[in-house]
Amino acid sequence: MVNELTGYYKIRYHANVLDNEPIEIDFTPPFKKSNILSELEEGAKFSIPRDLSSQDANKYLLDRLEFLGDTVLDYVVTAHLYFKYPGLTPGLIADLRSASVNNECYAQSAVKAGLHKHILHASQDEANI
Repeated sequence: MVNELTGYYKIRYHANVLDNEPIEIDFTPPFKKSNILSELEEGAKFSIPRDLSSQDANKYLLDRLEFLGDTVLDYVVTAHLYFKYPGLTPGLIADLRSASVNNECYAQSAVKAGLHKHILHASQDEANI
């Protein structure tokens, strides 16, 4: 694509400002091939199950999704507090976020909204009953 746009495989990129020397980036094929999955596992120090239909893969993916969901929720609550109350200190925002993002708070909110009637809770303890 670089060749199609510019007529060359190499481009010069000015990082930050034009006063600095440009960096030359070479897009000449062939590119080095890499195994992204292996590099991710090596860098993150964990292994990703290859058979996605296995129980191990199911548990792994659910754990990853739970982590992602928690991270997104933390971000959304932090952003809301930051923009709604611009005078709060970072420490107070962290305390309010911690108080807001917990199971007790979710349970109380669900009961207030009447959602508890529609939520099925399945924990390991209840699965054995």
